[in-house]
Amino acid sequence: QSVVRAQGMTALVSTHDQSLMALADSTVRLQDGRLTD
Repeated sequence: QSVVRAQGMTALVSTHDQSLMALADSTVRLQDGRLTD
């Protein structure tokens, strides 16, 4: 996470793990084939 911020990069992660999602600055959901906030 700190490397991504220091380099001004974006990381995209696909997961079902709620504890990993809690670390994200923002999340979106894929529901019925559509991205939602």
